[in-house]
Amino acid sequence: MKRITESQLIIPALSILSQSDEFMSSKSLKTLILKMIKPKKLDLEKLKGRNQTIISSRIDNLTSHRTLDKYVDYSKIGGTLYLRINGKGKTFLSKKLLEIV
Repeated sequence: MKRITESQLIIPALSILSQSDEFMSSKSLKTLILKMIKPKKLDLEKLKGRNQTIISSRIDNLTSHRTLDKYVDYSKIGGTLYLRINGKGKTFLSKKLLEIV
């Protein structure tokens, strides 16, 4: 069984963000991604020396590695990062979903 990769989280993230034209906090997005993908035991292992699971870290990396930059707009209010899918993200998601069907 393989671990979920950061790139495999792009479609779930964009799919969640596409359900609204409003900005969503990165914390809310993380919670919804975890509910959507139902990670396996391997992904739920804690990282050594950190109080975070492997999958939680990978989801955080979507923003820290700027993986979603082409597909979302960002807004930072206080210390909270917010994301909203943009036109390129909607187009990318539509194409990917058509490939699946």
